[in-house]
Amino acid sequence: METYLAMWEDTAVASHTSDADHPQLDDHATGEALDLLKSIMEQDARDGHVARGGPKHDVAVVESAADRRELRDCMDQTDWLMYEENGEPVDNVPGSHRVVEATVERQAGDWMVTDLLLHAAATC
Repeated sequence: METYLAMWEDTAVASHTSDADHPQLDDHATGEALDLLKSIMEQDARDGHVARGGPKHDVAVVESAADRRELRDCMDQTDWLMYEENGEPVDNVPGSHRVVEATVERQAGDWMVTDLLLHAAATC
């Protein structure tokens, strides 16, 4: 669970500049999870959007094995909002809560988030 939460901390930092090549993005994510995070950052950069703040989590382990954990989170994005690069809010829609499913696996001795599924806004 620590790795999952650290991945979101890294992502929040990177989202403040929408930098898909931010050096922290791969500290706790790899594979499809990292690809998804980079893709989101790339789209935000194309749109000229940056985030402020960060998410909060209500995460639980739903399945556990020696080298693998399946997590389910109700990610609270009410304090993690998107802004235009000029500082104006992207829209007037408040942040929401969304279900996130994640796989965390031990790889070469380190725990890494390997897969993420982000559900639609307002799913929890």
